Amino acid sequence: MKKCKNITIIMVAVCIIFTLAACNSQEFEKVRSFEYHFLKEEYVEEYNEVEKTIELESDANYEIKITSSRETGTIAMTLCYTNGEGEIKIINMTAPGTETVKIASGTTAVITFTAQIDPDTEGNVEVEILRDNV
Repeated sequence: MKKCKNITIIMVAVCIIFTLAACNSQEFEKVRSFEYHFLKEEYVEEYNEVEKTIELESDANYEIKITSSRETGTIAMTLCYTNGEGEIKIINMTAPGTETVKIASGTTAVITFTAQIDPDTEGNVEVEILRDNV
């Protein structure tokens, strides 16, 4: 009987933990994405840097997920925006890897993503813009 009571208490505790975790989690959905594929045989110096500016809605929280892979060369990436206090925030990344940047509601209206490569670069960059479901 005592063993059954302990198992029941543990089961209830686990259910409560999962319920609290579900209430605190925030669901995001992909609203936009883009990719860059770099090949060294297609390198043109005037295109060694690509830049994309994206507008955000002011009433949503965002996660910007950047995933990069690299076989040769270098890929230097920058995500830049102005925060709610007027400060310019710059996040620098290098391939390979994954980076997630969270931007709170009302922080900024525009973000700028830049990728810069060298002549020997072979690799990919994928950027996903995720928005909360609130």
